[in-house]
Formats: sequence, C-alpha cells, structure tokens
Amino acid sequence: MEGGSPPQGWENLPPELLRRVVQQLCEDWYHFEPCRPVHSLLPVRATCRSWRAVVDADIKHVAMTVSPLSPDYLPRHFPAVTSLDLSRYQRSCQEVFPVMQNMRLRSLVLADPLDRPASIPTQYLLQLTHLSFLAEGLLMDGIAAQFCQALRQLTLLQELHLNRLQLSTQAAQQLAQVFIGLPNLQALALSGGAAVVRPEELYMLFSVDLPQLRSLELTRLGIRTLPPSLTRLVGLTRLTFGGEMLRIVQLTDELRHLTNLQVLDISANLSEQLPDGVLELTSLRELHAGMNRIGVHMHSLTKLEQLEVMVLASNKLVAVHPSLWSLTGLKRLDLGHNNLSDLPANVSQLTQVTVSRETPFSGSGSLEQAA
Repeated sequence: MEGGSPPQGWENLPPELLRRVVQQLCEDWYHFEPCRPVHSLLPVRATCRSWRAVVDADIKHVAMTVSPLSPDYLPRHFPAVTSLDLSRYQRSCQEVFPVMQNMRLRSLVLADPLDRPASIPTQYLLQLTHLSFLAEGLLMDGIAAQFCQALRQLTLLQELHLNRLQLSTQAAQQLAQVFIGLPNLQALALSGGAAVVRPEELYMLFSVDLPQLRSLELTRLGIRTLPPSLTRLVGLTRLTFGGEMLRIVQLTDELRHLTNLQVLDISANLSEQLPDGVLELTSLRELHAGMNRIGVHMHSLTKLEQLEVMVLASNKLVAVHPSLWSLTGLKRLDLGHNNLSDLPANVSQLTQVTVSRETPFSGSGSLEQAA
C-alpha cells in the first residue's frame, strides 16, 4: 500500500495538519512508552504515501543496510536527517558518500574495514560533531596518516569514538597532535579489538594537554593500568575504564589528580581494591566498581560527600568501612552479589537510598528493609 496512491480522503489534507497529528501522537505515546515513539509510528507510516512523507520529514537518524535507490534518496525522503549510521551497511560505505553532499550531517558512524580514511568525504562533513570509526587499520602508518589528515578538517568535532583500536607508536603521536587541533573535542571513546594496545602507545596518546576534554572512555584495550599521562586531563568530569576481564587491573592513586571527576566507572576489571586516590575525589557523584574482586574495603569514604550513586555489586566484599553509612546524599547503593552477611543498624541513616529488586543482596537483610 506504501507504493500506491493515497486513499481517498487523505490526499487533500494539508501536510501541516497531518504533521500536527503525528506530533500529538508522539507526545501521547512518549508519555506511556518513552523508549519506542518511533516504532509506534511505523503503522501510521505504512498507511499511505501522505502519512509516510509526514513521518519521514521529521526523522533525524537513519541506519542504512542497503544501497539508496538514487543519490538524492536520503535528502529527498528524510530532509531532517542529521545522523547517519553505516555500521551495518552491507557494501562499501563509499557508495553512500556522494549522497552526503546534499545533507547536513552532525553525526556519522562508519564501520567498514574496506574503506580507507582517505576516502572519507570531509568536504561534506564540516558540520560534523560526532564521529565513530573502525580504527583497526591505524596500526598501519599510511592509513593512520590519512585518517589524521581527514580528522584535522573536522574542527567542530565534539565526540570521537575509535572502535577496535590498534595503534603504532607513530600513529599515537599523530593522533595526539590531531587532538590538540580539535578545539571542541569534549568526549573521546577508545575500545579495543583483537590486538592489545601497548601502554607506551596509550601514554603517548595522552601526553598532550587537552583542557577541553570532559569525558574519556577506555574499554577492552588489553591494559592493566591507566597511563600516568592521564593525570594531565584535569578537565575530565567522566572517566570509564573497564572491560579488562582477562587481566587483573592495578589502579594507582594518581587518579586523585583528576579533581573535577564527577563520574568514575571502573567496572569489570578484576581489580582487588579501590585505590586510595579514588576516595579523595571530592567532586565525585557516581562511583561504579562492580564486577571486580574487591574483598575488604576498609578505607574511609568521608571525603566523598557529593556521592549519589555507588555500585559495588558482584565483588567479594565481606565488610565495608563504617563511614559508608554516613554518606547521607546517597540515592543509589548496590552491594548485591557479595559475601556480606548482614548490615549494621545505622544503615537507616541513608534515608534517600533506593534499591532495585533486580539486584538481590546476598545476606540475611536488605537495604530496602533496613532503610
């Protein structure tokens, strides 16, 4: 029915009226099902060409898997699109690149190992603020140089994801210099693949000053400790370092220098203790340290006065420091799947804490009952 003529009664209605109906439906559905407003519109879109045009005109994100029917297909049918995901595109992404000259993309996801960085149409992507790129080819210096050259032109870039990262020493040096030249870069996410990123390469990558960087995510890189040069990133408010489940990670006290950190996620590292430096981060609001091997935590938490979320689930805790119960600002505390046998009476001081029933407490009591 999508390809046929509009049924009698719809074709004479002004598009703006149909658009207002769609907007009201979105608002109503969002109230009851916030995560699926777009999926709820699919039956409306399939009604006829008139409804399809109205729905498509407001779509801002498209994930392509097959070739477009014509070079102007995307901008003609989805004029509001600013985000394009080609991570599951079944052919070379180069087929889609010519289409980008008629679009104003803000976000782009590329994940085709056959596409060399030199082919990225940066001349059409000068407004890009978010880029995700499959970076396993950066191990080859020639490809790394091409990628860095392309990246330098994206001066509005705010968020960069490099997936399946592999680096050479020269590539690390080049990337570090590119980061300096991206004045708007606020979020950087590096995730590993089959090859291990060597500590000296990671050290070199962060051996430059990046005062504008606010968020850093390092996952599955195959490293056992954070590079000391990370302490130069004094503007960080969010740091994620996790997924090193095949290695026992040793976290150092140098994290204390990241005084602006508000969110720290060191989950899934098989770490055996929380470093003292973490407990001196007075601006910290969230601490996620689940899925480690922390056995006994007997260090004072009194400096974490701003802490609202603390996750220590799936460790080997047999005891926690009594100062934990004095953190009256806590709104979420997860101690599930540990070896704690009981909770003290003064847990009742945590009057704002909420506990999810999906994460059971392995003991004779529960925070929900005690609080």
